[in-house]
Amino acid sequence: LEGAQRWGLPSMVLTDNDLVYNGQRRNITVAFAANLGHLGIKTITSSFYHPQTCGKAERFHQTEQKWLAQQPPAATLDELNQQLDTFTSIYNHQRPHRSLGGATPATIWEAASKAGPADRPLTTPKRVTSARVCVDGTVWSRPYRIAVGRRYQGTSVTVIIDGDQGY
Repeated sequence: LEGAQRWGLPSMVLTDNDLVYNGQRRNITVAFAANLGHLGIKTITSSFYHPQTCGKAERFHQTEQKWLAQQPPAATLDELNQQLDTFTSIYNHQRPHRSLGGATPATIWEAASKAGPADRPLTTPKRVTSARVCVDGTVWSRPYRIAVGRRYQGTSVTVIIDGDQGY
């Protein structure tokens, strides 16, 4: 929430292929993608076995970890959050970046036009059906397979299909 308030919502989010982020390739809908879809934010995934796709994020994490290693260890979560806020400020406003021609990310960000989420959720009319949770913890509502968890096996549920999202 803080990031959305500070920088606004994106038009899309790139993640790796972990099931917690995106179940498209397994033909299931996960809460992360569904919630972003309701905000009008599209989810996309990186290619399998191609870590370069998320290279900028990985490089950022490496820089952040090196910086944190040079700081006194945080004794509390609040102290760690303060350190992370300090790092973010330095990284975005003070530290020139070679890939940006010596500019800071904040300078480039301020000069760029902003993409945002769709004006409305990425949905179409709803379809409501009933289903029973399978042994593997999924619910089928053609053409979707929705992961809800094995602990709910045998439970009767209401499935709402809203465009390309199932809940």
